[in-house]
Amino acid sequence: MRNIHPPETVGNGYRHIAFDEIESTNLIAMEYAHNADPGKLWITAERQSRGKGSRGRSWVSQSGNLFASLLLCIDLAPEKLTNLTFVASLATYEALAQFIPEGQLALKWPNDVLLKQAKVSGILLENHIRKESGSAVIIGIGINCQSNPDNTNTPATNLANAGYAVGAQSVFHHLVSQMDAWLALWNEGANFGEIRAEWLARAASLGQEIRITMPHQELRGIFEKLDRNGCLILRTPDNQRHSISTADIFLTPYNNKAHKDHE
Repeated sequence: MRNIHPPETVGNGYRHIAFDEIESTNLIAMEYAHNADPGKLWITAERQSRGKGSRGRSWVSQSGNLFASLLLCIDLAPEKLTNLTFVASLATYEALAQFIPEGQLALKWPNDVLLKQAKVSGILLENHIRKESGSAVIIGIGINCQSNPDNTNTPATNLANAGYAVGAQSVFHHLVSQMDAWLALWNEGANFGEIRAEWLARAASLGQEIRITMPHQELRGIFEKLDRNGCLILRTPDNQRHSISTADIFLTPYNNKAHKDHE
């Protein structure tokens, strides 16, 4: 049985509904979308019984971590809505940067935040079309505050293990304000060029060799840039450039310096 807390307003017209335990925050946000909720709605939970990760994977959902989803109602083409992965990544990065010294965080394409080269946060974007009132998009964000899964493809960590005793509610407070600020800069896709540049300035392994795995192919090469749609451009040893829209990537040790030229 879902134990729901009283709804609250959290800055600039956003609403927040907190649960003790639910299947997943994305699933509950989807229910609200199908019931014609107007959006700008945050859903959080203490625990999830069916946490969702990217490409159908499960997301380990232990109490003490942050599980949050944001429902937005935006009438845009699906290809523009996918830009929101980068907006959410930047918001999550900057929320964590309130507690973590510069140089320890980086963004891993397309939807992870790394802390000391290990995954501390993941983002899941889901688009849903509502016939009566346009499109709805759900941004799911998980942040490892107190614990993290073991035996993952990408090494994982949590804030406490890295030496930062920060509670989920404190992180959520900053996430709400950062998400609002980055959404405003994005401006429904009009300023994705700026979002792209800001994301690249925080990117893991930009200009370095990475390995990319897809269902029927594996590639190695240099992570050169993101194209104007957010696809990763990989230059392989034969000097061919590949545009990657969906894949698992494995990084060399990252550097997190700012890069000025991404064109």
